[in-house]
Amino acid sequence: MIIRNKRIVDNMKERQSNIELLRCVLMYMIVVIHIIGHNILDSNNPVQVEAPNYISSNLLFSFCVCAVDCFVLISGFFMMKFSLKKVILFILPICFYQLLFSLFFYKIHHNLSISPFDYWFVGPYLMLLLISPILNEGLKTLNTKQLYLIIALSTLFFIVPIPSILGQAGKTFATFLYIYIIGYFLRDHKLEVNRFASLGFFVFMCLLVWGEFLLLSFFGKNNGTSTLSYNYDNILIIMAAVFLFQTFRKITFKSKFVNWVASSSFFVYIISENKNMYNHPGLYDLLNVSKWSDSSMYVFHVLFSSAVIFFCAIAIDKLRLVFFSRFEKKIGNWLEKYDIYNSNTSSL
Repeated sequence: MIIRNKRIVDNMKERQSNIELLRCVLMYMIVVIHIIGHNILDSNNPVQVEAPNYISSNLLFSFCVCAVDCFVLISGFFMMKFSLKKVILFILPICFYQLLFSLFFYKIHHNLSISPFDYWFVGPYLMLLLISPILNEGLKTLNTKQLYLIIALSTLFFIVPIPSILGQAGKTFATFLYIYIIGYFLRDHKLEVNRFASLGFFVFMCLLVWGEFLLLSFFGKNNGTSTLSYNYDNILIIMAAVFLFQTFRKITFKSKFVNWVASSSFFVYIISENKNMYNHPGLYDLLNVSKWSDSSMYVFHVLFSSAVIFFCAIAIDKLRLVFFSRFEKKIGNWLEKYDIYNSNTSSL
């Protein structure tokens, strides 16, 4: 059995600003890939390879696409702790935003929904949270050799994909489970490279993803963001997530402001990817993203627009907390009476 380093465990009980900063960076990256994905790389309306900004957009996409995997990696590193309170307080704000935007845009889209499962990420992530008590206890019983073996065998499924197990561009529970186990492994095994080397390996992996995309494009296999290069179970993307995480893991600092911003970072995804927000007319129309598609400044416009969306979404969520934090706290206190498992470590 792996013996846990007490200092590492103690440090995990409080939010680490380096990891909180990483969460913010990851969410910014996710906004970037969504803007590009709803525009130039929209698989429902493929753009020709010769089109302006297609190659540069894919380069930017290749550097950001590991963000989702890295989020799951963080969850594995800190080990998700199941509780009824955590499940409800995870779902409740999502339902709130679903209802809010459905009502706000109802006259335009005639769509009314409060389902949290309109977001693909919620399903596999929630499933991971629900089985975390069994999963964590099982992982703790493994010795180092057994953990190595499980990761090695699991990796084979991603090098030689099996559609019945994976599929759906890696947006599955199987992918999340694999990345979670890698995150757990990193709790006790630091890669013996400094943060600059980790950053270099991250850049290298992203360039390999971009090179893979160009190769597939050359053979006519690309189709917007549906190309195999950008599947979340692509082993190159998973490795990029590992090295990006390692880069930030080796940075040490404390910032209450960073921690405060990061506490709302997940809801940047919930707000910006609400179907009512990106459907026409919506958020991306307001930013005139499509009008910049042929501009030499397109990439810079995407980066700027992503920053605007990120900070506006953070502001919206902080406003939500002003009005509803007491209500959520009361619900949380009431639900604690029914909690079976202690939940001291947050993974979101």
